[in-house]
Amino acid sequence: MAKIGQYYLDSLPGPIAETRVQGTADPNAFGAGVGQAMGNVGNAISSAGEAVFKNDLIQQEKRRKMNVLNAETNSETEITNLLYGQEGLLHLQGENALPKVATKDTAAVPGVGQRVTDALAGIRKKYLDGFADDQEKMVFSQMFDDRARIYTRAAMQHEVQQGDIAFQQSREASRTSYANLFATLAEKGDFPGAVTALNTGMGTFNSTGKTLGIPAEALKQDNDAYASSTIAKTIIAQAKAKNIDLANRMFDYFKNDLDVNTKALVEGELKPIIEQDEDLRFIETEIKNDPSLRNPDGSINMDKALAKTTSLRGPGVTKTVNVPGRGQVSFEQLKGLVARNESGGNYDAHNDDSGAHGKYQFMPGTWSGIMSDAPMTPENQELAFEKKYKPIYDEYGAAGVLVAVYAGDSNAERYIKGENLIGDNGQPYSADAPQGEYPSVRQYVINALGNDGLQGGATTQTVAAYDDPVRFAKLENLTRATVSDSVRDVSQRLGLEVDRVKNALANVTTSQEQLETINSSSLPDSMKKDWSDKITAAYQSNLSKSANGALEVLKASGGLTVDAVQAMKNQLGFTEYVSWLAKATSQQKTDAEKANDNADTQWHSWVKSELFPGKANQQNEYIADLKAFLDNEGANGGDRTVKARQYIDNQKKDVGYILGYRARNAEGFNQIDQFFPVDEGQTPISSLILKADPNADADGWVKMLNQFSSMVQEGDPDATYAWNLIVDNGLPFTEETFWGIRNEHARANNRI
Repeated sequence: MAKIGQYYLDSLPGPIAETRVQGTADPNAFGAGVGQAMGNVGNAISSAGEAVFKNDLIQQEKRRKMNVLNAETNSETEITNLLYGQEGLLHLQGENALPKVATKDTAAVPGVGQRVTDALAGIRKKYLDGFADDQEKMVFSQMFDDRARIYTRAAMQHEVQQGDIAFQQSREASRTSYANLFATLAEKGDFPGAVTALNTGMGTFNSTGKTLGIPAEALKQDNDAYASSTIAKTIIAQAKAKNIDLANRMFDYFKNDLDVNTKALVEGELKPIIEQDEDLRFIETEIKNDPSLRNPDGSINMDKALAKTTSLRGPGVTKTVNVPGRGQVSFEQLKGLVARNESGGNYDAHNDDSGAHGKYQFMPGTWSGIMSDAPMTPENQELAFEKKYKPIYDEYGAAGVLVAVYAGDSNAERYIKGENLIGDNGQPYSADAPQGEYPSVRQYVINALGNDGLQGGATTQTVAAYDDPVRFAKLENLTRATVSDSVRDVSQRLGLEVDRVKNALANVTTSQEQLETINSSSLPDSMKKDWSDKITAAYQSNLSKSANGALEVLKASGGLTVDAVQAMKNQLGFTEYVSWLAKATSQQKTDAEKANDNADTQWHSWVKSELFPGKANQQNEYIADLKAFLDNEGANGGDRTVKARQYIDNQKKDVGYILGYRARNAEGFNQIDQFFPVDEGQTPISSLILKADPNADADGWVKMLNQFSSMVQEGDPDATYAWNLIVDNGLPFTEETFWGIRNEHARANNRI
């Protein structure tokens, strides 16, 4: 059960006073003591009136308390919504919580503190006006004012907090605007103007920071970080936008304004972007724009492209560099140079970054390895330098010692030989590569030796021009992908042109028109010649078949003459012409020949009337084809007629049975299915080829399939994938389909 408030308990009514009249036991008492009875009645009435009066007072107090309670509850609800509702005043952030002065266009707006104060006053007045009882007003006022002071204080604190936040936001917004101005000016190449913008932003930040009481050292650290970050973001943004030259110029100009870590970060971001840009430019200028790398069909030749990539950017490519002299600096002079470079000659110098100490900046581990636990006195430092570096000087000269001091003993020989150096991580690096904020190894040597080291002993050495095998591997893959894309593009264009020419050939009738269509196309010359030769050969074959058929008819009817053969000389091959001359001049025929002539005369009439009525050329071609079949099968006499009947009936069912492409190519496609068998239930290779191109050339496909099969047998995973995908799914088999699938699979697996 909920706990009942004390004010409620106090307002509950007490027990009602006893008002009943107590009767006497004497029945005659009423008559004898009326006066006494009336007195008792009056006393009873008086007691009852007092009880009613008291109860009224109690009920009135209860109503007062309930009125105050309701007003308090309702006002609390209003205040809660005012301050913390969906659009509550204490939800206002930043400048929205602060007062605003009036302008010519807008009225003044008080801050959150004043707005809450005004709103609370309005709520207080509204509820006080609702009370008719002064005592209720007094109690409500006390309760409301206690709460109002708490809420007003919270509103004032909120306004102060939001004022601080708005100030901070204003500071950051100001500095951000100057950072944006820096980027804009830097992008335009106005580097001095960009510096001015950056300094102005930092100055504003400093002045406002002092207002907030921020220590000067903290402001300096903050501004240094801000400057480095702004410069770095601008440089990296330009690099990523492929404005590589501008990014490089920015870096050269601003690099001394970057802290060590940010400088390393920018260099790390720039390096792969610059390398990628250089590699893409190489591909564009040296591979794509070199006509000597092109195949006859216009695609890029893979072997030539890779060979050129290797010749220009491979590990065998070298460059000539200058090497400081070795013989012009004595060992004593060298000690002075090293001391000057390392410590300025101070025996007590100490490097907090590396831990090196002394005149020659020995590392603790190096010192203990040479001198054990001997103290680092000046004498011991001189002795240690001689013990460690005199043998290197005798072997590799002053330059070798400087490299040993700066990059480790093992790199002295590599440097002198012009080889890559080896870092602490075991990875090779160039002697010309900057060492973070410190100079490259070669620059360190040159800085130390100066003119003394260069006089007389200076040499040039041949070193690797490109010494990053990982980058070269990426460039090779980029070259392969470029070649593959060019092959695919050419193949796609060729496929479109092949389709166009085929459609055009289907719409012309004469061989001359077909040849003109081919020669005017953009097909490769080799394909033009191949197609033209086939059309010419087909045309000549048709002429020959027609002539042979006509002469067969004359021969069967006894009308074959030398003049008839002479008239068809240009339509016959030389051997055919000689053969027909012999037949025409022969006056003797055997009985078998006569029987065959009679049989041929009969089936000739069937061809003319049943197969090709009114089509002389097709009649003659078919007669020539069928006669060749009958002769090859040794069909003579009556058997010849029966066989001819069978072939003619089959021809009616299948137009290509004797006359046409399939008959001429059947042997080649049978060989394909024999040489390249498929699993049971799969479609034969020949059917997949003919599905794609009913006029495919069997001989050409035998050569092509041999190439594809060799790739599969040699373990080419992408060729194997393409072959299996086509055969397993019964896809139309074309050269373009095979290479397209193969190259896409290789590209997806990063092999090209």
